[in-house]
Amino acid sequence: MTTYDQVLSELGKPSARTVDSQGDIHLHYTHSFYSIKPESFTPIIGKYVGGMNSSSKSVVISFGTDRVMKNTTYSNILTDAAGSF
Repeated sequence: MTTYDQVLSELGKPSARTVDSQGDIHLHYTHSFYSIKPESFTPIIGKYVGGMNSSSKSVVISFGTDRVMKNTTYSNILTDAAGSF
């Protein structure tokens, strides 16, 4: 059984902490990464083929009122944003 205090000790402070109407605690951990495509810096055509890539990962760890882990939810979002015409 993994406890609330163990998760905080291992992962540190969460991005957010919420409590639902049943008293369950939800710790939200998120990480985002953005990078500009090198083509963005090419004169004239960079505007059309450039852009950026982004990645966002998040995990929500839920605990019951006994502060023991109930479940986890994970998401990973990748985005490829192209230049504009």
